[in-house]
Amino acid sequence: MYYEGVVIICGLSNLSDSDLLEVYRRATLLNLEENFLNILEHEINKRGLLDLSEVKA
Repeated sequence: MYYEGVVIICGLSNLSDSDLLEVYRRATLLNLEENFLNILEHEINKRGLLDLSEVKA
């Protein structure tokens, strides 16, 4: 996977679904880099977890 100069070497597949959602929730609260959020969103969508608006709340 490639996002504007960032190559993902280790996948997010090692994270449990709940850990992935918690990482995303905290990343949005901390206003982390948009590219990082996009990577997390891609993985969440790939797993078909849930509507991201539910996580941001």
